[in-house]
Amino acid sequence: MKKIAMSMILIIAFVFTGFAQSEKAEDKGEDKAEELAAWIEAGNKDVALSDEQEAKIADVYATMRMEINQLKDEYSDKKSKEFKAARKEIYRKHNRMIHKEILTKEQRKAKRKGKELMKKDN
Repeated sequence: MKKIAMSMILIIAFVFTGFAQSEKAEDKGEDKAEELAAWIEAGNKDVALSDEQEAKIADVYATMRMEINQLKDEYSDKKSKEFKAARKEIYRKHNRMIHKEILTKEQRKAKRKGKELMKKDN
């Protein structure tokens, strides 16, 4: 009986940990989408992100975070070349998706300009 109770407690703990990680990834995704929106608005307010674009970007960033977290679980050595290459490919894939499929050409230009302006202010 004790083994069953202990097993149930462990299963519940793992389930809640998984939900907490996905919520953190979603929160980080929303934060990154807001940061990107701020850069674009600083560069050119006329090409601001639509609500739909911002939601898509937040989803892409959340997915990227979850893939990175899974990658961290797979590799014990976070400084290995294989880990770094896999992480870089995840970043590249998701950033390409954002810049090629979601943002317009004008928004990409405004992002670059806004990011430079915001760096100078800090």
